[in-house]
Amino acid sequence: MKKLLPFLFFLSTAICFGQNKTIDSLSRVLKTAGSDSAKIRAWNQLSIAYEAFKPDSAILILQKSLYLSKKISEEIGEYKFEKYALFQMAYLFSSISNYPKALENYIELLKLAEKEEDPKDIASANFNIAATLAKEKEYSKALAYFKIADSIIEKNNLTDLKYESLGNIGDIYYKLNNLDSALYLTMKGYEKALELYNKSDEKNTPDASLQLNAQPIGVLLNNLGNIYSRQGNLPAALKNYNEALLYSEKADDADNICEINLGLAKLYEKSGDGVNAILCANKVIVLAEKNDIESRKQEVFDFLKSYYKHVGKLDSAFTYQEKMIAVKDSIEGKDRIKQSLNITIEEELRQQEKRDILKKEKEQIDKTLQLLGVGMLIPSFFLFTIFIRRRKIKPQIIKFCGVVSLLMLFECLTLILHPYVVEISHHIVVVELLIFVGIAAIVIPTHHKIEHWLLSKLTEHKNAAHRKGTNVQH
Repeated sequence: MKKLLPFLFFLSTAICFGQNKTIDSLSRVLKTAGSDSAKIRAWNQLSIAYEAFKPDSAILILQKSLYLSKKISEEIGEYKFEKYALFQMAYLFSSISNYPKALENYIELLKLAEKEEDPKDIASANFNIAATLAKEKEYSKALAYFKIADSIIEKNNLTDLKYESLGNIGDIYYKLNNLDSALYLTMKGYEKALELYNKSDEKNTPDASLQLNAQPIGVLLNNLGNIYSRQGNLPAALKNYNEALLYSEKADDADNICEINLGLAKLYEKSGDGVNAILCANKVIVLAEKNDIESRKQEVFDFLKSYYKHVGKLDSAFTYQEKMIAVKDSIEGKDRIKQSLNITIEEELRQQEKRDILKKEKEQIDKTLQLLGVGMLIPSFFLFTIFIRRRKIKPQIIKFCGVVSLLMLFECLTLILHPYVVEISHHIVVVELLIFVGIAAIVIPTHHKIEHWLLSKLTEHKNAAHRKGTNVQH
């Protein structure tokens, strides 16, 4: 171990240096970013650099990105930046166990998907809401959202999401102890996932994609093993657990491998095979230690404590109880840190939202002042054109000033009406065009009449003077 310390120190230093270099590079890009979209992309990349070791900073950066993304959404009706920021924020809040804030962002994401009428995004948003509710053990509410997602998938033939939908609903039924429905839906989900995997295999899909497609099969087979085990069908449970191991090892899914081995350990305990039960439990310990999966360590230590207590080995039972308590304390300590972090983030977000509101109010005031300035300029320009009417200026200049003043008036009207037209049309270009064509149909004839009247008045004096001069010459 002592020999490894210098290497580990060097490795951690190199990782930190690499992260800092990336952050510095992105910060420089952000400073030179000209357009709003360039700033948003830089912020998004910066949040990714922070999320692994400083999720609070990543969330605050994404909040800035979200503010600017909403501005783009309002101006051009493009929601891709806003959707990305909401999804990433929801994911990060979920990672620090702030499920209410995660739900809040997923619901906002669902609203945008419904506004765009994108079936796949609507189904995915419902999935994420349901999965978050399941983490809070709100299984009945989670089931309702999973069913909404499933109906959208079925209606729009989104075959690539069907296995996930079936598997999720089956898992909720298992947690609600409705084993018949759980078994039926999980089996259907497994068949869909296997079909997708076999198609990928036939197409000589790269190993990385096959590995990705193997992961859900391992999860679904493990779920089938859990269902059969609870039903008391031990041979079927054993078969599914062993098959699940093959796919999960192919997918390098450490967490699922831990869960499968724990399921096998409990299965062997039920059948009276203590040797294999301990062997599987030890595999969980090794893998959980290697991948720092504390929840699995707690589960396996709890299992071993109960097992050794049951067989009368109280010393071993006490040893594993102490280990379980130590891991539980560690998890609770991390949860307290997360709670403290969430309080800090909540306050920082509140302050940032206040700054965003003030910034938006300032922008609105600036816009109002600009419109007021234009509004004041128009009558001023009219007065100027009337004033020059009595001066010795060429009629062409008077005509030009009259045309400009009228153009300014009607363009100002368009500028004022545009936000309301965009809101009414929901950013649909064809509807916007039709509304403006309708406005133009009213405005243009009026424009011509006023222009003709005004120009005739403005040039009347000059024309009269010109006629008088002509008569004198004659």
